[in-house]
Amino acid sequence: MNNKVEKIYPHLKYEIDMFRLTTNALHFYSNNVDLKQKQFYVNVLLESFAIHTYNLYKFFYQGKEEKKNNNRIKRRSSDSIAEDFNIKRKYFRNNRSHKKNLKIVENKRNKQIAHLTYNRIYTNKKTKPWDFGKISEYMEKTINVFIKSLPLEYKKLFK
Repeated sequence: MNNKVEKIYPHLKYEIDMFRLTTNALHFYSNNVDLKQKQFYVNVLLESFAIHTYNLYKFFYQGKEEKKNNNRIKRRSSDSIAEDFNIKRKYFRNNRSHKKNLKIVENKRNKQIAHLTYNRIYTNKKTKPWDFGKISEYMEKTINVFIKSLPLEYKKLFK
């Protein structure tokens, strides 16, 4: 077993757990809290959801090289990515959720949470909300495909 992968595993597990916990809490607070407190809880949870979902998005969809603005950019050596886990790469890429279905996480995180941008003033009732239910479905599919694509030695870590 790769020593770096073994050491990063608890951090990956943390991101997956936090993604799931914030998703569940968002479902709860969206439906069960009086209006006065609801927006506060939903906003706090959305920020956490955005960060953990984005971290998983980068882990699952960043390759050793990325194409950005017609340039090839190599990943930082300090970035952990799914391929570090010796996954069945073809199976994983063919069966995970399509990247375009989760790209919204990066865009919304950048424009609504992580940066103070003018884009915020152009949102409306249709473009501002986070469809965390749909995002979580796509991410769960990717998490499950990732686990199925792992070699046995790493798969054991996720039981």
